[in-house]
Amino acid sequence: MMSRARQDPDVEAVVVVTNSGGGAAAASEEQYLQMKRTANEMTVVTAVDASAASGAYYTVVPSDYIYAKPASIVGSVGVLANVPVDVEPNGLIATTGPNKLSGGDGREFHYLLESLGNAFYNAVFEQRGSKLELTRTELAQGRIYSGTQAVQNGLVDDVGGTQAAVQKAAELENLSDYEVRRMTPSSEIRFVARSNYVASTVPEKRMVDASYFLDDEASTPVFLMLPASYLDEADGETIGDPVNETTADGEVTNATR
Repeated sequence: MMSRARQDPDVEAVVVVTNSGGGAAAASEEQYLQMKRTANEMTVVTAVDASAASGAYYTVVPSDYIYAKPASIVGSVGVLANVPVDVEPNGLIATTGPNKLSGGDGREFHYLLESLGNAFYNAVFEQRGSKLELTRTELAQGRIYSGTQAVQNGLVDDVGGTQAAVQKAAELENLSDYEVRRMTPSSEIRFVARSNYVASTVPEKRMVDASYFLDDEASTPVFLMLPASYLDEADGETIGDPVNETTADGEVTNATR
């Protein structure tokens, strides 16, 4: 949808309505890059519905302006990952290097996890700049904030919904006469949080449990951008080391001439 907006000569601004707690780290980074590229070509304004947490916030942070509702959930900046299971060479598996099976030792794993987190923190500081009232240390704590709190600490710009976001996009592009074109995802959207599922207006949606993101027997880490609370219970067991991953509800509204 971002690509279509950029290629359409009639589109002057994009409003993104986000309603997601995040998902896979790689998916979040891809969406962040798409948002950043779009924001470099036209005005992008975001309206946070139920939430823009973790990877979903990563996705929208390049926006020129971000609105959230007072009860919206914003934040949870950081990355989660399952600790990889040790795999030793055996009679069935041979390896060309000591770390080929394990991917590295414990210190290397945590260094990799921290480097992914730093990329997230850097993006927030790069895009929000002087608007932030949080230090890097405070941001890295991964706290979740209400929409009102997020306005106070600079993670979002103002309290408001989709209508306010559309009006702001038109204002920033100096559009006095425009039409609004709605675009929604063409594929089914999956949710692990009931609040996001209930709030979403996408045509095709379904709930999935936390096991969708987890593989207890994985020999390599699965990097996720999700609030840890989403993974607290999977298959009836507590997950000790959650991971950051994101799939945002990418409902897009285009303000055109």
